[in-house]
Amino acid sequence: MDFTEYNLGFCNKGEVVQVTLSNAANVILLDTTNLHKYKNSMKFEYHGGHTNLSPYRITIPESGTWYVVIDGYSGTIKSSVSVA
Repeated sequence: MDFTEYNLGFCNKGEVVQVTLSNAANVILLDTTNLHKYKNSMKFEYHGGHTNLSPYRITIPESGTWYVVIDGYSGTIKSSVSVA
């Protein structure tokens, strides 16, 4: 499995994650439990999805530790992530 992972650390509910992409990709916002499931090819719950938009914004649904995974279809996806 080829993906890029960003550890956002603790985020408050309502903060906005902004993801900048060079190409279309899956942008997946996960909590710790669902990141573990994702990495182990188990069924997982997430926020986000496939996007052609850049920047792409996702609102943090609840306070806690969050991760963003960028999962591209082919080639290398250049990306950056910030939280505001």
